[in-house]
Amino acid sequence: MNKDLLLKIGLTESQAKAYLALVKSGRLTPPQLAKAIKESRTAAYMALGKLEEIGLAEKVKGVKKQTFAPTSPSALNKYIEAKKRELTEVEDEYRAGLSDMLAYYYSQQRQAGMQYFQGEVGLQEMYKDIVRTGKDVHLLRTYADEDYFGDWLYDFMDQRAKAGIKTHALLPFNLGSFSWAKKNNKRLNRESAWYPREAYKAPVEISAYGDKVAIISFGEEATGTILESPQIAQAFRELLGMARVGAQELLKAPQASAEKM
Repeated sequence: MNKDLLLKIGLTESQAKAYLALVKSGRLTPPQLAKAIKESRTAAYMALGKLEEIGLAEKVKGVKKQTFAPTSPSALNKYIEAKKRELTEVEDEYRAGLSDMLAYYYSQQRQAGMQYFQGEVGLQEMYKDIVRTGKDVHLLRTYADEDYFGDWLYDFMDQRAKAGIKTHALLPFNLGSFSWAKKNNKRLNRESAWYPREAYKAPVEISAYGDKVAIISFGEEATGTILESPQIAQAFRELLGMARVGAQELLKAPQASAEKM
């Protein structure tokens, strides 16, 4: 019988050796088993207790000294099924707690004022950091965020507004978005400037808030970085302010026509 297979199934080294010794000998007392597997009596008792628990060993009846005999290896089927159920339960708990675990992980990953994020949950944590920080946001948006997050993004915008955060947004222009913004900007505590969609095609979003700058790439590998630096955050706020002014000049004609609709 293959000890390595027993180890892969989940038995410890002592348990695997104990079971194989029982199979070879037929029946053993705990002291005899300890001698056979060259471990302490305590280890032998513990191994036998576990083997009995999972159905690989049983106490021999009608003998004066406590003696154990092996059972069929087919008992491992039940053990494997039980492990599968345990793993399923652990997986469910893991998924339920993943957001909190990631939030804690990312909060501990600051190195030289920088945090790194990856994947949908990680990028959502970046948005949540804006709400936690509670400072006005200067935003250069790409439509890739909507493709990536869907309706979750609209929930976030509501949360941001409820936190009293003013958003100064530079957005890619189209008539539908302009009309939607016109109806919802007051509720979202947001002011919008617009740039021609063809002028900025990179799937990268930039947010400057408080002493932080968040840069999110919605490319094939969704990643993000939060850089914490008062000077750099100020520079991005001022650059985005200038960009909003310049973008409005480019879109005066289409915006004027949209306002007449």
